Amino acid sequence: MNISAFLATGFPGEEQARVSGTQETRYREMVLKYGIETAPGVKRWLARLHAEGWRRAVTSPAPKENVEALLEALGIFEYFVAFAVDEDGRDHGKPDPQVLRSAADALALPPARCVVVDDARAGIEAGYWAGMRTIRIGAAHASLTADLTVASLDDLPDDAFDRLLDARIQA
Repeated sequence: MNISAFLATGFPGEEQARVSGTQETRYREMVLKYGIETAPGVKRWLARLHAEGWRRAVTSPAPKENVEALLEALGIFEYFVAFAVDEDGRDHGKPDPQVLRSAADALALPPARCVVVDDARAGIEAGYWAGMRTIRIGAAHASLTADLTVASLDDLPDDAFDRLLDARIQA
């Protein structure tokens, strides 16, 4: 149970907002103070995609301040040109594809020219429903179909993104 669900069991709305806001602020402080590590291959791929001119976006149901703090702590903030976060509460969360469509719009790309990289079932499903290509990271959700599955980004073939989008054009 997340803190919002717990608080919804009897706390007044103002108290819920105060406690939730304190939790989010503390999370950002801890991430920036203690740091966090990227998964294997993330920085290498982000640097490469950046150098090759690929546009990159982050999608998240988290507040924008949390996403920015996390990317800053990871040292990868500069690699992203767009953010699709739930600032106004309209996002239904993944696997609803709307957040991914918002990211495609922010990148000025049609969904068919986008590749979703995610380690979560909801992200891969959202990519599928958004009409995007998908790369699943990790062994979790083995029954979930993705266009490409690798144990980590270190295992991703050098031509993976090109092949996925070329396959879409030829289909």
